[in-house]
Amino acid sequence: MNLVNIISTGRAIFVSHFINFNQVLSLHIAKNLVSISPVYIVSKYDFPPILLDTLDQQSIEKISIYRSLPKTLRDGTVLIIISDEIDIESIKSICPSHNFFMFTFKLSIPKKACKYHLYKVAKVGNSLYSIRSLEGDVLLVRCNGGSIEEVELPVDIQILIEELKDLTNALGSVKAYYFVKYLSKKYGYSREKCLELVRRAIAMGLIIYSGGYLLVR
Repeated sequence: MNLVNIISTGRAIFVSHFINFNQVLSLHIAKNLVSISPVYIVSKYDFPPILLDTLDQQSIEKISIYRSLPKTLRDGTVLIIISDEIDIESIKSICPSHNFFMFTFKLSIPKKACKYHLYKVAKVGNSLYSIRSLEGDVLLVRCNGGSIEEVELPVDIQILIEELKDLTNALGSVKAYYFVKYLSKKYGYSREKCLELVRRAIAMGLIIYSGGYLLVR
């Protein structure tokens, strides 16, 4: 999974509480699609000048930013919405055949009932965010100013995930205490480092802690 794949799907919903991230990614999407379609952004929040300054002349001419939804859209327009809560049915009535991307704090329908590509965003470090799909794929990105770039998962985290997968396949379930002890012994990590790696993997949405056990998403 990468940003190009996400944008190429044409319809995606991001469950995210991070306004700056939402604005940066929404402009990134708009700038990638503006060469083929006009883009209409509806945002409850004002875009800071530092983000708008990243737009080139073509983007300025073809990207429109408003506070409210239009009654209709010109055919082929890309719609991007940033809001606290979004009613998907009302959006579908406006743009049944258009590409659209949504950034929202919460959905008005159950996730399992969502027919669109759904991603959950978590902040996992300074300017660092994870984007996780319902299928469990995770993309790590960094927002710097008005730009967004993909970041490769740290090697230690990749090792942790593979080890947990192998142990889960072999044992069926893995206690967190046992897993930390196992990593420490096999790789020579301190207990504190192992715990920090586990916490980071949980924060990224890569693994789940439940009832003393660790599970790979």
